[in-house]
Amino acid sequence: IKWILTGICDSTWGSDPDDGRSVTGYILYFMDVPISWKSKTQSHVTCSSAEAEYVSASELVKEIKFVLGIMEHLNTEVELPVEVFIDNVGAIYMARNNAKTGATRHVNYRYHYCREVHDKLITFVFVKSEDNEADIMTKNATKEGFEKHVSKLVDKIPEGLLTNLESNNLEDNDDEVMEESTEAMGNGI
Repeated sequence: IKWILTGICDSTWGSDPDDGRSVTGYILYFMDVPISWKSKTQSHVTCSSAEAEYVSASELVKEIKFVLGIMEHLNTEVELPVEVFIDNVGAIYMARNNAKTGATRHVNYRYHYCREVHDKLITFVFVKSEDNEADIMTKNATKEGFEKHVSKLVDKIPEGLLTNLESNNLEDNDDEVMEESTEAMGNGI
């Protein structure tokens, strides 16, 4: 069985009125169930909404890479590339294009990690802003928007997931693998 990871990210540009910093928000799904999420003010001021979205995508890509490492350690095959949904065409272009341009030369190199893994581990897919459930992680939502997005986060158990988990009953040596995995995570691996 191949397991599916997907991610969706969003940001607000310059939303903090005191220092002009943007907010990053993302949700990482495992078989359509959220397993990791983040909502945090970005560490520096970005110069455009595309850069703010690119920073958000970079944070999500790092989280995906971490989860893929855990899955590999557990000998679990994940379908690649992982789809990352983003609602900014400029950020998608920055992630796909390795060339430096006048518009991107100011972007901190640490966020270009997206370029390193694009096409190998990650593929970026455009999603309309109104369909981006990470939107509720970055800004105030209307009642309708909140209800639309939160229902995707908490009401859904994917069809077949419980069957898949039940068919993969723990064997005797799986306890050792779980213990090793827990130990490795504790050591920062």
